Amino acid sequence: MLTVEIALPDIEELQRLAQEGQEKGFLSYDEITVALEDVEISKDQAEDFYTYLIDHGVDLTPGESYKHLPYEQPLVSEEETRRPSSISRLSPRSTRCASTCVRSGVSPC
Repeated sequence: MLTVEIALPDIEELQRLAQEGQEKGFLSYDEITVALEDVEISKDQAEDFYTYLIDHGVDLTPGESYKHLPYEQPLVSEEETRRPSSISRLSPRSTRCASTCVRSGVSPC
């Protein structure tokens, strides 16, 4: 199995944060976001930093203010999570048909 060691960027703020995370065992997205606002790193460097933290036993947890890490996109939008699952699995054409049936009072299935 090939193993790649991710190096921590040579940025004092990130090294301090990584040390704090290893001591506590976790970092919140709030802590990470605030720290990254003070440094200039690329999206790839940020992702490497997240990987470094995880590889070194630091759990990344949603914070009070930030529910996603910087540069990270949610896998499912909030709108999609509110949509009924039976309709969200349908193709666009089926969805239009199901919507029409529901509006007319007919069961889509």
